[in-house]
Amino acid sequence: MSLAEAGPSPPARPKQYRVGYVALLGIIFVCCAAAIFSYFATYPLLLGAARGIVQTGFWLFTISAPVFFGLAFFLRSEDLVAAAKVHASLYATYTLVLACKLGHANLDFISLLSLILLVEITMLVVVVERAPEAARQLTGAPSLFCLLTVALLAGSACGALAWQLAVRAEIVDVAPAKWRDLDRRSSENGARNPVMRLTG
Repeated sequence: MSLAEAGPSPPARPKQYRVGYVALLGIIFVCCAAAIFSYFATYPLLLGAARGIVQTGFWLFTISAPVFFGLAFFLRSEDLVAAAKVHASLYATYTLVLACKLGHANLDFISLLSLILLVEITMLVVVVERAPEAARQLTGAPSLFCLLTVALLAGSACGALAWQLAVRAEIVDVAPAKWRDLDRRSSENGARNPVMRLTG
C-alpha cells in the first residue's frame, strides 16, 4: 500500500511537546513552592520587597494585557495565543493569591482585580475562539491556561503548607524545653518566696 493510499499521517508535533509541558509545569510548581516558603521563612525581611512586587505586578499586568491580547486577536499566531494564555494564568494566580492574603482588609482593591480578571478571561475566550485550529492544538487550548494556573496555585499552597509544618515541628521540639525551664524557674521562685509556697 502506497503512502498516498494510506492517507496523511496525524500531526505528531503536539505530542512531542507534552513531555516538555509536564516538565515545565513541574519546574513552575517547585519554583512557586520555594518562593512562598522562602517568603514566610524570612518574614519580615522580604515584606518590603513583596509590597513592591505586588504594586509592580499590578501595573505590569494591567498595562501589558492590551498588548498581548490585541496582538493575539489580530495576528492569531500560535506563539501569541500561548502568550495570552500565560498572561491570563499569571494574572488569575496573582488575583487569587492576593484575595486569600488580604481577605476583607482591602475589598476595593480585590474587587478591582476581580473585575480586570473577568475582562481578561473574556478576552482570552475570544482570542482562543478566533485562533486557527492548528494554533489551538499547539498551545494546548484550553489546558495550557488551566494547567499553568493549577501549577502556580498548587505550588504556592504547598510552599505555605510546608512552612506551617516546619514551624509546627519547631514549636513541638522547642516547647518542652521551654516548659521545663519555666517550671524550674517557678519552682525556684516558690522556694525563695514563702508566700508563694503557702498559696501555691
